[in-house]
Amino acid sequence: MKRFMVCLILCLVCMSVGGCKKESGNQSIVQDNEQVGGLKEEQSQQNQQSQPDEEKTKDESDDIKTEEETINSEAAEDKDVAGVEYEEYRGEIPHIFIHTLIAYPELKDKNGLMRYDSDCINVQEFKNLLEELYKNGYSLIDINETYYEDSDGKMKLAESVQVPKGRKPLIFSVDDVVYDVKKRGNGMVDFLTVNKDNQIVSGTYQKDGSVVYSDDNEFVPILEKFIEKHPDFSSQGARMTLCMTGFTGVFGYRTDADYEGDRDAEIVKAKKVTKRLKELGYSFASHSYGHYDVTKHTVQSLKKDLQRFQDEVIPIIGETKIFVYPYGKLVKPKEEKYELLRDYGYRVFCSVSNFFYRRDYEEGHSIYMTRVSIDGYSLRNYKTVLAPVVDVDKVIDR
Repeated sequence: MKRFMVCLILCLVCMSVGGCKKESGNQSIVQDNEQVGGLKEEQSQQNQQSQPDEEKTKDESDDIKTEEETINSEAAEDKDVAGVEYEEYRGEIPHIFIHTLIAYPELKDKNGLMRYDSDCINVQEFKNLLEELYKNGYSLIDINETYYEDSDGKMKLAESVQVPKGRKPLIFSVDDVVYDVKKRGNGMVDFLTVNKDNQIVSGTYQKDGSVVYSDDNEFVPILEKFIEKHPDFSSQGARMTLCMTGFTGVFGYRTDADYEGDRDAEIVKAKKVTKRLKELGYSFASHSYGHYDVTKHTVQSLKKDLQRFQDEVIPIIGETKIFVYPYGKLVKPKEEKYELLRDYGYRVFCSVSNFFYRRDYEEGHSIYMTRVSIDGYSLRNYKTVLAPVVDVDKVIDR
């Protein structure tokens, strides 16, 4: 009996040990399978990554995000990277403007000056200007965030705007972003385009017919690089307001109805630029179709001008409530031409002056604001006027 009991106990112990070993073995197998599976997945990923580009191009549509997904992804990434805190700002908002840049200042006129020196600034001066504005605490704000239409349809200045914490708002516009063909070869770039990296760059025609592309000689790519370095220079993604005419097309493309070439192809190129600019945060304003002094227009000639802008430019840039007077020459409320401008949907009117000023009207018909130019003339003659915004001596390219 004792022998039987001993044998029974030994059997039970063996079974227990065997069971433990078996359970341990099952766990080991599971773990091994997970590791092998992970190694296989990693190896598969490595194999996919090591495949030549020629195989990837067999069906690019399977590997590339849709354009809309890419845009949304980029927008989300930009907001995450910026990490900018905002606060409410109440007070005056200065509005400055420039023209397209002098990209080749080495080209001089007969007097030894940069061509268009009195109306424009060069690339280095634009870079200096951005540094000054940033150092003085300014951040770009969308002009459309500075006003609103109330429940009665009246236009009102916004009582406050949101700006990056500790900073001040600035409206910044650019006139004549059209690249008149008559100016070719005189120191400015000739068109804007979207490169393979989906970034705005400039193009300049050479005497031999070739084109030089650059991301460092026009305001858009320069500003984009500056904001990448200083995200809080842009308030909620705002950029500049581009003031467009139409008599020689837009962005360097002959989209005007008088063009005898392939106008449809030009419109397609211009719309591609517009799309990318809007994604980046740029807004648009009308600078009239023919860039003619509104005070010298008759009512009928102004109506013709406004209609051509509506027919030829609005389909490319989209609707806008902003009208920027050519040469800053304004017409006053209740004048017939003013009412005509309102009939075409314009509610925000900008002139040129040597002081900063904004107002709305009790009647609620519109918003008015002045702009101060940053150009060769103002840098030499408006030092006191511009002092609250920039030190002109630190902007001028000596």
